[in-house]
Amino acid sequence: MNREKRIKKRTGRVSIGLIFGLMLLIMVTIVVVFSQDSPKAAGTRFMDALARHDVKAVTALSFMGKKSPAEKEKEWEQTINVIGKHYGFYWRVTGDARSSDTEAAVKMIVQRNIQSGSTYDEKFELPMLKVDGKWLVDVNALDRRLFPGLP
Repeated sequence: MNREKRIKKRTGRVSIGLIFGLMLLIMVTIVVVFSQDSPKAAGTRFMDALARHDVKAVTALSFMGKKSPAEKEKEWEQTINVIGKHYGFYWRVTGDARSSDTEAAVKMIVQRNIQSGSTYDEKFELPMLKVDGKWLVDVNALDRRLFPGLP
C-alpha cells in the first residue's frame, strides 16, 4: 500500500526539469524577438562610434548613396581624424519615431563642442533608413551642425 501512495503522488507532479525547460524556451523566444535591430539601437551604435572616433564602425552604420565602402571610409577618416580630431560632444538618445517600415528618426539631446565650456542641450535627429535589412544613418540628410566637416 505504501508503494501505491508513492506512485499516485508522482503522477500528479510536474517535473522540475520540464518547468525549467519551458522557462528557458520562453526566455530565448523573448530575447530573439526583442533583439532585432531597431532604429534606436543602430543610432546609438552610430553615435557611440562617432564619439569614440571609430571610423570603421561609423562607416558601417552610414548610408551615403551609391558611394563604395572605400569612398565612405575615406570621407569619414577625413571628417573624424582630421577635421573633427579634437571635437568632443555629449549625447543622449531620447527616443525614435518610424515614419514607415524603411524610414525613421532617432531623437537625441546633444551638447556640442564641450571643450568650449559654454555648451547647452540641443535637440537633434538622426535620419535612419533601412537598407538590406539594416538600419543605417542617412548621412546626406544629417544636420550638418552635429559634427564638423560631415561628409
